[in-house]
Amino acid sequence: VRVYIVKANDLHPMDINGKADPYLVLQLGSKRTSDKENYVSKQLNPVFGKCFEMEASFPQDSVLTVQVIDWDLLGGDDMIGETKIDLENRFYSRHRATCPIATKFDPCGYNEWRDPMKPTQILTKLCKEGKVDGPHFVKNKVTVGDKVFAINSEQSVTDSPTANKILEEQLALGVLHHWEEIARVGSHLVPEHVETRALYNPDKPGIEQGK
Repeated sequence: VRVYIVKANDLHPMDINGKADPYLVLQLGSKRTSDKENYVSKQLNPVFGKCFEMEASFPQDSVLTVQVIDWDLLGGDDMIGETKIDLENRFYSRHRATCPIATKFDPCGYNEWRDPMKPTQILTKLCKEGKVDGPHFVKNKVTVGDKVFAINSEQSVTDSPTANKILEEQLALGVLHHWEEIARVGSHLVPEHVETRALYNPDKPGIEQGK
C-alpha cells in the first residue's frame, strides 16, 4: 500500500498559542508508522508532502488509519484527529479504486506513471474479466467489443517501436477513461485526484477537527 499525504487544512488548535505542532501516524493492522521526527512547528495548515509504503494482507489489514498528532515538548502527544480508509472495499470495487487512472501516460519524469500495471495491461485484464473481445490495436485505433477508439490526429504511428508503444498506452488509457461506455460490463473508473477527508477525534464525536 502506497499512501501520499499532501497537507492538512484548518486543524484544531492544540497549544496555548492557538497553533499546533502536527505530525503523521499511520496504522495498518499491527503495523504502525510514525513521522514524529518531522513534526511541523506552529501550523494549523501544515504541508507534509509525504509518501508512505506498507504491506497489507486481507482481511486482517483491511482498514488504514491516518492520524494527525500534536507534538508536545512536555508530557504526552495528543491526537488532533484521524480518518479511516477501508482498503478492502477499494480493492474489490468495480470502479478500480486501488490506483486512480491518470490523465496521461508518461513513461518517465516527475509525472511518471505510478500504477504497477500499464494502461494496456489494465485494459486487457478488464476485458478478460468482463469477457469482452479485445483490445485489438491497429495503427492509431483500438477496438474493444463493438466500439472503436482513435487517438488524436496530431499523435500518429511512426517507425519507432518505442513511440508506437507509448501511443498504444495512450490509446488504452483513453478507453479506460471511457470504460463506462462498454456495454454490459462498463463502469466509471476512479480518475487520479487529491482526496480530501475530514478528521475526527473519538473524544469529540461528530466535531470535525480539520481535513
